[in-house]
Amino acid sequence: LFAKLRHGPWRATFGLQSRDKSVATAAYGTAPGVPGTRYEDYYGWGELAYEGEWQGDWRTQARASLSAVGFEGRYRYAAPAGSGWLDNIDRASARWLSLDARAHWRGWLNHQWLFGAELRHLPKVAQSNFNVEPPVVNLDIAHASTQLGLYLQDHWRLDERTSLTLGLRADRARDFDVQWSPRLSFVHRPDADSALKLMIGRAFRVPNQYERFYGDDTLQLPRPQPRPEHIQTIELAWEQLLAPGLRASVAAYRNQFGSLIEERVTSGLLQLVNGPRAHITGVDFDIEQQLRSGWQWRTSVSLLDARGAGGRDRSVTRWLAKGHAFGPLAPQWSGGLQWQAAASRENTRGAVPSYLTLDLALHWKPLPQQQLSLLVANLFDRRSWDLASSEDVVSRVPRTRRTLALEWRGSF
Repeated sequence: LFAKLRHGPWRATFGLQSRDKSVATAAYGTAPGVPGTRYEDYYGWGELAYEGEWQGDWRTQARASLSAVGFEGRYRYAAPAGSGWLDNIDRASARWLSLDARAHWRGWLNHQWLFGAELRHLPKVAQSNFNVEPPVVNLDIAHASTQLGLYLQDHWRLDERTSLTLGLRADRARDFDVQWSPRLSFVHRPDADSALKLMIGRAFRVPNQYERFYGDDTLQLPRPQPRPEHIQTIELAWEQLLAPGLRASVAAYRNQFGSLIEERVTSGLLQLVNGPRAHITGVDFDIEQQLRSGWQWRTSVSLLDARGAGGRDRSVTRWLAKGHAFGPLAPQWSGGLQWQAAASRENTRGAVPSYLTLDLALHWKPLPQQQLSLLVANLFDRRSWDLASSEDVVSRVPRTRRTLALEWRGSF
């Protein structure tokens, strides 16, 4: 469910989604092929935003949101000595408030400044795990979390064809030191049809409450001395208009990761720890065209090389291709296709072959503000797999086969 309301500079957005999924991969050593292991979760949010117009040299924006998330996992195990089933329940829930305020200022010639502050407060994040019968409580904890961020940015127009953007953000999360995130973007346009871009930045992510505190001492140990994850990026891109409506681009990049959180087995139990440094080097090729008939298409190919302390990471695909074509079919009707393909991958658990899938979308718009859509994922019902994670008994997990969905959108 999704709804959006707008009145002048004000915008309200509401959303709610839920899922109920049976798990057939014998996760966490559960009984394979036995009904009863399933996941249920939900996510709901509401946001009120203000987007002011320029008043002289100033423009202000603000946003406030409330969100809630919940999860319940039910796991069925074979009881000792063949005495039936042992049901285990894992629960997590959280509520949080987010506030974001920013101001734009263009009172200095050839400069546009951005100042902002962001607050996120979680008054309670609850996690629990228990056996149903006989009743045993393995975990019952609750923590709070607060994170405050301050940021500024200057977009500097060096000349008619060249601009430089410099930004800096400082974040402080409860129980962690201040994290600094600088960024730089340089854009030069030799002519009206081309652009050269250089982007450099640094970002971070503090461990969430699950990664910091979850540990039932039955399947998983608590994580010791958590450290934030970091990423440093550099990207060089060229964009070119080849003909009216036809545009192409190529980008080369390198992402350097530090302290990534990964799963390890310690004394037979799963544990989340900070891993060694890793990096991904890649090249992206992209081409798109907008036709006079109203049709548009786009396709891209990415070449990737991921490496860690042990050499190349074969769980990351070597190449990825995707694209779409969309346009009018008849009065009130439109539609298109979307495709995705990836190379084979492997890890210590097993390997999965390359795959190609095709999706179909048909849209009928009987009224200007009403649209009914038919969405068909994996149109030809092709078999494909993802690599299994450490909690799965199987070596690979099947991807979704052909699925159909009906979607209605209306505006008032």
